[in-house]
This record gives sequence, C-alpha cells and structure tokens, in this order.
Amino acid sequence: MRRNRWPIAALTIALSFLASPSNEAPRPATSAAKAQAVAAGAPMDAIGHWHGFWVAPGGWSYEADMQIHAGLADNVTADITWTLRAAPDSATAYQGKTGMSGVEHTSGTFLPGCGVVKMEGVSLDDPNTILGTDKYRLVLSDDGTTLGGITWDQGAWDAEFMAKRQAN
Repeated sequence: MRRNRWPIAALTIALSFLASPSNEAPRPATSAAKAQAVAAGAPMDAIGHWHGFWVAPGGWSYEADMQIHAGLADNVTADITWTLRAAPDSATAYQGKTGMSGVEHTSGTFLPGCGVVKMEGVSLDDPNTILGTDKYRLVLSDDGTTLGGITWDQGAWDAEFMAKRQAN
C-alpha cells in the first residue's frame, strides 16, 4: 500500500519557511510586557486565538480554528473547531463530508517556562461524525506567533499540528 506523502511534504515546507530568517523589520510587540518577555527570551503566552492545520499519514487533513482559555495555575482549556479538508479514499464513511465541521473540547496545561502545551480531547460536538478526540504535545515559538507539534492520532504519535496566532 502506498502512502500519500503530500501532507508531510507540505508541512516540511511550511516549517522551513517559518524557521528561515526574515529580511523584514521586527514587528512591534503589542504591549510593553510582551516586549520585555521576548527580549528576555521567555516564551509568550499560549492563551488566545489560533488558526492552522492538522495532517496525518494516509491523506488525512483538517483545518483548525482554536481558542485557548486560561484556567487555574497552568491549566488551560481549548475549543478546536475542525473542518475536514481531505480523507483517504479508503475511509468511505468520510466521503462527501469534506468541508464539514465539528468541535473538540480539550483540557491540559501550558508550561510557560518552556512554552509547552500538553492537551487532551475530553468531549466532542460532532453532528457530522468526522472527529475523534486526540492528545497534543505542542511547542510555542519564542516570538509567540506559532504553535506546533505532534498529536497522538489513535496511538501512533504521527500526526502533525501547526497553527499561527490570530488577532482576537
């Protein structure tokens, strides 16, 4: 069986683009506190609105719109609106559902000292039956604009998630 590798190639290109140095002037921080945190090398807060993509081997692709909310101490919750963008031809239950959406509710922790978000899906609002809950291990970029990493994907830890911070 031949695997479709385009999602991994696309993510590799996106990561290369995000990691490459920019010739643009630095963007001003939105507040003095954020400017000090960046200057000190501390990761910014993961709380906020994010938009990105999730891809997994076999041809799976979802678009994500995520809102991370602060909880007590380092606890966070997130509501992720997923939109199915591609499914393998062999997944007949998903055929004709491209473009449909559902919501995954997650809870977890944000470790600000190292910029790590660890979350797990706890429930779904999924009237189109296009979702499953997942586990996430994500890292926040030093400038606080990108959040990405791997997901459990039913035990294989081979799915990839990448998101950019959005204006609230």
